[in-house]
Amino acid sequence: MKNKRSTSIAALLAAMTLVAAACSSAPPGEPPAGDGSRLGQKEDGKKGGGKAGAGTKPGGKDNSGGGKGSQSSSGPGGGGGSGGSGEAASPPPASGGAAAPDGFASSGPPSPVDPSLARRSSFYDEASPDAKKEGPLVPGYAEVVRCGIQGVGEQFEMQFVFNGDVPRSMPDKNTIMVIGFGISAGGNETYGFTAQGNQEGWKAYAGAKDGARKFPGEFLIQGDTIIMRAPWKFINGPREFRWQLNATWFRSVANTTHYSFDQCRNDEPGQFPS
Repeated sequence: MKNKRSTSIAALLAAMTLVAAACSSAPPGEPPAGDGSRLGQKEDGKKGGGKAGAGTKPGGKDNSGGGKGSQSSSGPGGGGGSGGSGEAASPPPASGGAAAPDGFASSGPPSPVDPSLARRSSFYDEASPDAKKEGPLVPGYAEVVRCGIQGVGEQFEMQFVFNGDVPRSMPDKNTIMVIGFGISAGGNETYGFTAQGNQEGWKAYAGAKDGARKFPGEFLIQGDTIIMRAPWKFINGPREFRWQLNATWFRSVANTTHYSFDQCRNDEPGQFPS
């Protein structure tokens, strides 16, 4: 059972590898205008507004079936990390990387579309800080404390809650943060969503089995929470699927790389709906 779970986790991360170009310091070329990849923009290029879903914190009372309740931004500490050794440390792959398989294993055919799932959810609270870290400069906002997905009618929201407010841009050119969300609905129905933050701000990307695409929705930062909102039609409608996300932060200072890599969930992929 353990080997099957490990294979499943590695396979799920392969969806995010499809947009791995966004995980480097040299992101892919500028997407077409109006693609929603800029912070706070909608698909038509207008600025996004309003709160996620019904305007509550992920997992709050207005989230149908979501998690264990509201997550406080003063969650488990994540800003520690071990001291630097004086040598540059290599951060782990940001979104699956070379360790993920090229194909996406599936135990069955794609799950059927089910409109009744359009407002269902699946959330997971991490019990304690568990990010893999190196260096004393890792900030608290690099640690994921809550993760999940919420259906909001014609759209769904991929939600990352961190142990600290997420900056709208990184402090310098040597600091990069990357988040990724992978979905597997069976067969070849696999999708990856990635966003990269650097000194110039954030950009979001999306990918499927046929390659990377422009992000089809909104990318929002609300305090300690990042929300990637996309239409259900991008993944061919609401249905049962598996999901997993990760967050990578790294900064190079004086020939030393300080980094954090956090995966959520750790033991096995989440199941939508929960």
